Amino acid sequence: MIDYVKSNLSFIAILIVWLLVGVYAAPLSYGLIPLTVLVFKRRDYYAEIIIGFFFILMISDSRVKSFAFAVDVKNIYILLLAAFVLFDSKNFKPFQNFYQKYIPFFLVALFCLVYSPYAGTSFSKLLSYFLIILVVPNFVHKAYSVKGVQFFRELIFFGSTMLLIGLVLKYIAHDVAYLSGRFRGTFGNPNGLGIFLLMFFLLFSVISEYFKNLFTVNEKRIIYFLIFSSLILSASRSALTAILIFAIFRYLYNISPFVGFIIFIIFLFGYQLITSNIVPIVMALGLQDYFRLDTLKEGSGRLIAWTFAWEQIQYNFFLGRGFGYTEWIFGQYYEILSRKGHQGHAHNTFLTFWLDTGLVGLVFYVQAFILQFVQAAKRSRSAIPAMYAVLFSVFFESWLTASLNPYTIQLIIILTVFTTFNPMEVAPQGEPIKIKSNE
Repeated sequence: MIDYVKSNLSFIAILIVWLLVGVYAAPLSYGLIPLTVLVFKRRDYYAEIIIGFFFILMISDSRVKSFAFAVDVKNIYILLLAAFVLFDSKNFKPFQNFYQKYIPFFLVALFCLVYSPYAGTSFSKLLSYFLIILVVPNFVHKAYSVKGVQFFRELIFFGSTMLLIGLVLKYIAHDVAYLSGRFRGTFGNPNGLGIFLLMFFLLFSVISEYFKNLFTVNEKRIIYFLIFSSLILSASRSALTAILIFAIFRYLYNISPFVGFIIFIIFLFGYQLITSNIVPIVMALGLQDYFRLDTLKEGSGRLIAWTFAWEQIQYNFFLGRGFGYTEWIFGQYYEILSRKGHQGHAHNTFLTFWLDTGLVGLVFYVQAFILQFVQAAKRSRSAIPAMYAVLFSVFFESWLTASLNPYTIQLIIILTVFTTFNPMEVAPQGEPIKIKSNE
């Protein structure tokens, strides 16, 4: 990691300048950052462009008020990247039509704008979702064609550096690194950190599988240490469980895909038995403090949110009311839900998509989502276990219904690797291999 910092010192310095200008002169950042990206594009620094976008998404998740500039910058950033892809498509050959599987979903979501209480905002959310699915796969391929496997090394080391910074903040800026007694590192809240750690763990695992010997044994140890030390400090139950799901089912799928599938079916039917007895199980293991047993009994307000969401779905069962409707309707009933013990939104991706796009939109999205993992399973036995882990995570959080966050982009990168590359297909000296179209 020290070597990464040394070899990318200029780029890291640029990110620090972005941050300082955004904090102390936010309006200037709206010009400086896009201008820098344009310079990167002219010099074919595609890896720096996508990692810079990743950085902006990370700090936009923070609750530090001085980082608020990143919320506006990320909207400008995604539009700029989309302009590169759309108006210079020849430079991105073979063009990755990753988005095509989601076209039915986007058409339904577009139609639902007719019923939206704030169509303008809803359209912008829908547009950003479409653009990130269009942009990220093509930039990942382009960055790889320029830098080879070094791009993936830099991506993982950059994420690891951000985790290291979060751990350092624990000792030098405790109030920044903690929220309500729980560790959040550089992220907005502990659950957000947990989601990031899950997706980063999956991303690192997939890249390590597809590109053998990309990381040394010691590098892997350091990266895993950063992930799991942050995970333990965050006390994110859902992230820990999702990582265990991935690890267990990947082991089973390495033995036999059929055995892995049968065990997953058993897991589905046994899940209700486990959850109904979760309190005595946790107490028997002596983990009541780590798993925050007081909130475990109450379900952290999720049951209240799910019940309310289901009630609202009945009014718009087959067609929803546009992207962002869930956030809007929960805002309308904020005081009532707060008195019942819930603050936030639906905490469930499926319910959120159902509210926003109706049952029709939800079915189209889930179909495209699962199809990508099923196709990827032909190349990798990590694909289905990764899908199980993500599905478990999004059952308790709504992060997949949003586009411009540091989680969805990692999922798209994972799917890009799954659907484009073949495991162990690494050219000598890290030179780029021939990239295939995922059409």
